[in-house]
Amino acid sequence: MEPAKVEPVKAVWDATAARIFCECATKQVQLGNRPTKFLSATGYKNLVADFNAQTGRNYERRQLKNRWDDLKAIYSAWVFYKIKATGLGWNEETQTIIADEEQWTELIKLHKPIKAFRKGPPDNLDLMHIMFDKANVDGTTSVMPGVEETETPTVSPWLKKRPKRPSSAIPCSPSNPKKTNMSNEFQRFVDHVVTESSSNSTTTEANEIAAIMEEVAKCGASDLSDEHYIATKLFAKSTNCSFFLSMKTKEGKLNWLNRQYEDMKRN
Repeated sequence: MEPAKVEPVKAVWDATAARIFCECATKQVQLGNRPTKFLSATGYKNLVADFNAQTGRNYERRQLKNRWDDLKAIYSAWVFYKIKATGLGWNEETQTIIADEEQWTELIKLHKPIKAFRKGPPDNLDLMHIMFDKANVDGTTSVMPGVEETETPTVSPWLKKRPKRPSSAIPCSPSNPKKTNMSNEFQRFVDHVVTESSSNSTTTEANEIAAIMEEVAKCGASDLSDEHYIATKLFAKSTNCSFFLSMKTKEGKLNWLNRQYEDMKRN
């Protein structure tokens, strides 16, 4: 007798699960498991394992990929309207469009994902900046050397099918859609904006890394030392940076780094 087929659990994205998903996805991006615009096979494997371990759920890769695609659509729409919306204002305090109820109704009919930032910025925007930042490539290919693409990036669902724009719709797109491929234009625009918007955060991150590694050197850890090496691992996590910087003496900082290195060797 064949075993009964187990139906997959329906994915429910409450606030806690949504945050954990973004944290796990961000971790995979920072580990280099998003070589292009989507996670690699290893990235998804780790994402499924980490997410299920933290939430106690049993979601499949397909469900997590659908979540990734949904968030990408929301983030892309937010970026687009923040910069490109014609005839509308942008509220920096609430991080969303300034529009009346009628305008919002028309916008949501056209681009459903923007409902996610009707009252303010999308949830977990800080993590989505990292998740959907452009991958670093060498300029000759969209794939990092030695990495094999395993799936084809998908176009956001709200770009695939779009109802005919009513005459009262807010003018956010070309007046003659027959002459312009809106999907391609939108994607090129978003790629450009995401690259530009990430440059400032990248510079800030680089300055922060340089500053804390200078503190490492000051406490006596040379570039070739075990303590310097473990610092590069530890300080990817902001709480470790805080612990280190809270220590009052150079000796204490160096001793802490040494202990962390010894702990790593034992484990």
